[in-house]
Amino acid sequence: MNQTKTMNLTDFKHIRFLGAEGIGMRALIAILEDKISQSELSSEFRISKSDLSYKANDPLDKSIDLAVRSTAVKADDPDMLFMKEHNIPVIHRSDMLNLLSEGALQIVISGTHGKTSTSALTAFLLSQIRPSSGFAVGGVLKDFPANGKAASPESYFVMEGDESDKSFMKTNPHIAVVTDVEADHLENYPGGLSEIQDCFKKFLDSAEYKIICTNNPFLKAYADEHRNKKSAQLKVLSYSSIHKDADIFVDLEKAEITFKMISFKLDLKISGKFNLLNASASLLVALVILLKENLFSSNLSNDSVLEFTEHLSTLIPLLRGFQGTERRMELINKDLGLYDDYAHHPSEIRALLESVKTMINSEEKALFIYQPHHPERTQQFWADFVQVFKEFPLNIDVLLLDIYVARSQHIEGVNTRRMVEEIALKNVSYLDPNENLSAAEAKAADVQGNFKDIVETLKPLIDRRLEAGDYKKV
Repeated sequence: MNQTKTMNLTDFKHIRFLGAEGIGMRALIAILEDKISQSELSSEFRISKSDLSYKANDPLDKSIDLAVRSTAVKADDPDMLFMKEHNIPVIHRSDMLNLLSEGALQIVISGTHGKTSTSALTAFLLSQIRPSSGFAVGGVLKDFPANGKAASPESYFVMEGDESDKSFMKTNPHIAVVTDVEADHLENYPGGLSEIQDCFKKFLDSAEYKIICTNNPFLKAYADEHRNKKSAQLKVLSYSSIHKDADIFVDLEKAEITFKMISFKLDLKISGKFNLLNASASLLVALVILLKENLFSSNLSNDSVLEFTEHLSTLIPLLRGFQGTERRMELINKDLGLYDDYAHHPSEIRALLESVKTMINSEEKALFIYQPHHPERTQQFWADFVQVFKEFPLNIDVLLLDIYVARSQHIEGVNTRRMVEEIALKNVSYLDPNENLSAAEAKAADVQGNFKDIVETLKPLIDRRLEAGDYKKV
């Protein structure tokens, strides 16, 4: 049940955000600040913040009349206990996102992989063709001052549909985009992949327009089923780098897309082959907004096809201006040829590997450093992680770091050292953070990725390997 249906932002004077440093929460705060600056909310409207124990918090105040929590904030959090004691309503981040997007048509982008990059590309493209649109993106955007922006009434609002905690099921999408459907976050899906697929089917069914990547077999079957029904109400568009019958076929090698039998070069400023697919999704969103029903007509005239291609000829150059998102194949040091990416699932690592292989030849060397994210995910996909790292060619050295535990718990026997032993390749090794520590320091350290400053701890160890290897700067 959506808690926000009976709420109005103007009913509140002081909203507190619990877990405020989370990237999704930062988007909500930015949107509220945007609404205050546009006088949609009173200048006396207050926002206060608290985060998990390692961040400074604003003092608790009985004037708080609504609290918004992230999934990371548990029932025994001190702020949660304060809200309960004082009968202050608490809603989830996803409910506040729905409240902030009221009055606009939701463009909800979900999927196991690629949500943030696709959302960022779509938000950027809409900012060019529909400047009144808003967005909430789960990444730091280089083209905007914040990762959230308020939408004008009756405009569009781009948002990520988070499948990790099923909160994407609360959205009301006008356009739903699904990039991929794989097993992940199994702690929230006791029914496994079949439960995940069922949730995505319901999500797609709830949208008026559906845009899906048919590289995924489940999504390909969904597209085929709906097209076979030939109903005007079943508005499905597809993109793929595998199936040439998709509405947009993406040739990853040529960096080219084909739409209505006409091909276009799609050369982006950002790296990564997978971003050609993400960009194709954003182009289809824009075409739906610009062309609506014409896209789904079975009797296309030459004039209609010409109109489509003219729009694409205008949209594609706009995408070339996209600067990217932090930690999504982001070039962070040009001199060293150093990239940063948030990939944390075996399929995402495989996609990154394919991109790296296009940047070097088989005679050149590269260094790939990976830190597993969460013991649960590492345990659930252990065999898949082992397999994907076995696929790394010998010219790419791999350093595996200790698991980033974050808000989770250690799991006995689930550790990087054992994974490296199982991978058993000479180019894949474990980076021991205790390498430069005394025995006493090593005993006191948390050796599973939760160092207070893991960068300072590991940097000299990584620098030593960079100096020893003849790595190509890409």
